[in-house]
Amino acid sequence: LKTDNSDDADLFSIDSVTGEVRLINSQDDGTQNSYHFAVIATDHAGNSSEHHVHTADSINRLYNSATGQHLLSNNRSELNLLTNAGWTDEGSLGCAPPDATADVFRFFVASQGRHFYTALEYERDLIINNQEMTKSGWQYEGKAFSAYSTSNHPDDAVAVMRYFNQETGLHVYSTSA
Repeated sequence: LKTDNSDDADLFSIDSVTGEVRLINSQDDGTQNSYHFAVIATDHAGNSSEHHVHTADSINRLYNSATGQHLLSNNRSELNLLTNAGWTDEGSLGCAPPDATADVFRFFVASQGRHFYTALEYERDLIINNQEMTKSGWQYEGKAFSAYSTSNHPDDAVAVMRYFNQETGLHVYSTSA
């Protein structure tokens, strides 16, 4: 592991025979969900190469069976808090890209017992500044995770679409067009 380069190398150890990289201590405090470090491999002839490693933030879906609510988050502290409070962690839906170009913001709509997500800053601001929505129970919870924006993403990125059901007034999020 390459040290002294302002990354997370000090948190890891590497087996010099197998190349296996491991966290030295469990990160139970929940403050970090992704890591960055560099590995330098050197052969017996003295040839070496450097590889930068980025682990991705896992985005998990949680379920509250008492209320029927789902929630998406990559915040380890929040995931731990909610699972300890009885929510079921249904696992990872995917990963936030290390070079994300947008934040995804989350609102809790208390009057409907659901969450709403948007990656559009103007939509976030519109909801926050709309007194009628605030009075009807829309509570801004902040950034839920990061993603690619619709205008700045790699060609192989998978788009998540938000659909609105006019009959129920609810949204569904899907990777199917």
